[in-house]
Amino acid sequence: MAKDLKSKSKGKSSKTPWLAILLFLGVFAYFGWQAMGNHAVPHWENLVLEKISIIRVDWLNACFLYMSELASVGTIVSLTLITALSLLIFKEYLYIPQIILASLGARYLMAIFKEIFTRSRPSVVEPLSHLTSYSYPSGHATTAAAFYISLYLILKSQIPSKKIKNQILTIALSMIFLISFSRLYLGVHYPSDVIGGFCLGTAWALILASVFSRFKSGGSSDS
Repeated sequence: MAKDLKSKSKGKSSKTPWLAILLFLGVFAYFGWQAMGNHAVPHWENLVLEKISIIRVDWLNACFLYMSELASVGTIVSLTLITALSLLIFKEYLYIPQIILASLGARYLMAIFKEIFTRSRPSVVEPLSHLTSYSYPSGHATTAAAFYISLYLILKSQIPSKKIKNQILTIALSMIFLISFSRLYLGVHYPSDVIGGFCLGTAWALILASVFSRFKSGGSSDS
C-alpha cells in the first residue's frame, strides 16, 4: 500500500502544467507583439506611469531603488550560490542545476527577447535610473519570477506543511510584485514590460520544475 501511494505520488509530481505554461507564454507573446515594431504604446500604460510618479517622495525613491536591487545581477547570483550551497549541504543535488538554470537561463532569455522586440524605454515620466538597454521584457521581473518561483517549488517539495507552503508562496509572490512595481515606480519600464517579464520567468520556472521532476521520479511520462 505504501509503495503504491509513493508510486502515485511520483506520477503526480511529474505532471507537466502545460496549460499554465502556454497561458503565461501566450500573455508574454501578446504583450511582446504590442511592444515590437512601430506599434504605439497603449494609453493606459503611460497613464499608469504618470499616476505612480505622483506618489514619489525621497524616502520612497530610496526604498524602491533598494527593492529593485533585489533582482540585480549581483544579488541574484549571490542568492543562487547561497541556495546551491544549501542544497549541497542537504544533499539535494538534483535541485542545484535547477536553481542555477532558473536564474542564469532567465537572464539569457530576457537578453535575447530584448533584442527581438527592441522596445525603447519609457519617456512619459522622468526615470530615477538611467538605462540604455531595451525595455521589453523587464529583466528584473523575468529574473525575479524565475528565481523566486523556482525556489518556492523546490522548498514546496521538501515541506509537508500546507500552511508553511502557502506562507512561502506568499513571500515569493510579494517579492516578485515589489521588485516589479519598483521598475514602474522608477519609470524605467512600462506595465506590460513587467507583466511580460513575470510571465516569461514563471513559464521558465515551471518548465525547469517539470524537467527536473522527471529525473527525480525516474523519467515517468504524463502522456
